[in-house]
Amino acid sequence: MPGNRDQSERVLESIADEANRTGRLPRRARKRYMIAMTVVGVSGAVGNVLLKYGLRNTNVPPIESISALVAAAVSVAATPWLNLGVILLVVQFVALTYALRSGPLSLTVPIRGASIYVLTALLAQYFLGEQVTSERWGAIMLILAGMTMIGISSGGES
Repeated sequence: MPGNRDQSERVLESIADEANRTGRLPRRARKRYMIAMTVVGVSGAVGNVLLKYGLRNTNVPPIESISALVAAAVSVAATPWLNLGVILLVVQFVALTYALRSGPLSLTVPIRGASIYVLTALLAQYFLGEQVTSERWGAIMLILAGMTMIGISSGGES
């Protein structure tokens, strides 16, 4: 088994080297990269919405001392929605580390940001009842246009 791990590490390193050298994600790595980035976007957005939902329904005492900080931490830790949100944000971080390791930073970070902005706005409007103004939707469309341009410029045939 250690030999297989070493081989997969070498393959991942060669993919990352090629991506860094060319600025494009190699064809053989695109499927796993896109799965990782999908996990990043969905888990990040859902995690953020669950944090907001959990905080909305939790009575966190004001933090004025160390003992109040402990009381607030206990109150937050007892909220299942917050715990699930934190777990999803950890999942996002793990998937992001894979994507950062295998893909170019100049592609990964914009996709991460844009996908989380768009999904969070949709989820916040639908599940939290937040009003997303037309100006915000316009800004989100600009973000999507920029992400599309970055994706197209990074999608060569390497």
